Amino acid sequence: MPNINNLLQNKFIVGGSILILVLAATFLTYTIFFQEKNSAEPSAVTSTTPDVRYNKESNDKMLKILDERPSLSGKDKAIRDKITTDPNPLAQTSEYTIEYIPTPDQFQVEILTVNINQAKENATDWFLGKGLSHDSICNLPLTFYLNSQVKENLRGSNIEFNPLPIGC
Repeated sequence: MPNINNLLQNKFIVGGSILILVLAATFLTYTIFFQEKNSAEPSAVTSTTPDVRYNKESNDKMLKILDERPSLSGKDKAIRDKITTDPNPLAQTSEYTIEYIPTPDQFQVEILTVNINQAKENATDWFLGKGLSHDSICNLPLTFYLNSQVKENLRGSNIEFNPLPIGC
């Protein structure tokens, strides 16, 4: 008659082996399933569509204004100084957001629409409405830039963006 301890030991070995085989089969099934599912989904494709280009001459002019800091008339300087004490954003619409950045001491306008020229015109009108002359707006310094979503929406449209106010 077989020993009871040997029978129990064999049952545990056989049972444990079966459990390990079931777990391994389950693991392999899930692994294969998820690999097939993930491979069936389209992979992210890097876009080769060109980004919006910035006008080189305007960029160079903007950098020169930032570097040289042309002087403003007394009236324009007083208005500018008053505007810089207001909290940011100085103005915000569905088309643009205007902010003053103390360092490097410049105004920035974020364009929030693909209607770039209209937004630039309306933002410039905001500064004119504060009493600044058009010449001073060109020398504040004031820089326009495109919101990331707008840039993405304009991708591939062959647009050359000018970061300066219209007419500067």
